[in-house]
Amino acid sequence: LNLPKGKKPAPRAAEPNNHTEYASIQPGPAPAPEDNLTYADLDMVHLNRAPKQPAPKPEPSYSEYASVQVQRK
Repeated sequence: LNLPKGKKPAPRAAEPNNHTEYASIQPGPAPAPEDNLTYADLDMVHLNRAPKQPAPKPEPSYSEYASVQVQRK
């Protein structure tokens, strides 16, 4: 490596702020067993109670294609 002898100050980019803070999580008391419902359980209860409606039929989509002829020379 041939480095120039003269000392040039290296251009310094603005340093990004890389400081990261982590929140400290304090474990709370364990919930009572009957209070230990997950969101999935609540969703299933909600889905089972909801009246069942037939899924809406998607409207037929019509696609239009242009007829293109390419003449090769």
